[in-house]
Amino acid sequence: MTLEWTLKVMLSSLTDEKRALLESHLSSNLLQKMEALPEPGPISKKIPILASIHWSWFVPFFDFCSHNEQNLFLALFPGQVQRRLRQEIGLPPLPTPEPKRLLLRFLEQEVLRRIAHEILPRAFLPPSPFTTLLECTKRELIHIIDLLSLFDLAVERKQIVETKILRKIYSFLTESERNFLQKLSLPPTSPSFVHLRIEEWDQTKESLRHMLHRRGIARLGWAISEETKDLIWHLAHLLDVGRGTLLLKAAELSVAENVRIELLQQVREAYSWEKALYPK
Repeated sequence: MTLEWTLKVMLSSLTDEKRALLESHLSSNLLQKMEALPEPGPISKKIPILASIHWSWFVPFFDFCSHNEQNLFLALFPGQVQRRLRQEIGLPPLPTPEPKRLLLRFLEQEVLRRIAHEILPRAFLPPSPFTTLLECTKRELIHIIDLLSLFDLAVERKQIVETKILRKIYSFLTESERNFLQKLSLPPTSPSFVHLRIEEWDQTKESLRHMLHRRGIARLGWAISEETKDLIWHLAHLLDVGRGTLLLKAAELSVAENVRIELLQQVREAYSWEKALYPK
């Protein structure tokens, strides 16, 4: 489907005359497959691909560049990202150059060749129920991940008999998380979900947040495990390299269809809660 969808999106951006000319060179079988696909929306150029990738993914790329090359490539990024990258790679303070547009385009293509080789741009991704997540900021996606972890906690709390343990857990959640947890009256029952092992928790806030956050990342990864590698890549690269790597690893797991359907519904619930909490 990816080939047919990519062609359909590309053709939709052309004039009728150019589209008809190109379609005349395609096989009838391919045209029939494209006709069966939904109509793509307008191609958005509001968010350049570099701007949708968290800065931490670029650090390994800069390791292979000289100081002068590093300084030149930094011109691709806005000031705040420049400062973070400069600090991370230990680049001495140098005046940031202002390359011409043509050179900037070349530099961008060189970075993408290393970072996003053979990855489709967002506009060409096939339709998916997870596409809306790509419109999230890193903060929003992290909040959705934290909300997903509460589906595990909704199961675990049924097994906790000590009230003081429950109170301590609730005290370590945000008000939004407590409210979301409260409405989860029907916890997931699929045997494929591994318990959190709250009994092994050391009762510190840091370890609870870490345990829940990793489980939320895992749930999202399992949910998108059958999506295209391109969508999975884009979602992972919205996050920092640490979280994104965990998401990519979780998405490699083979997950039963009934579990993925359940997880999709949970992602939708978490997404709706996030958007209601922080409407744009």
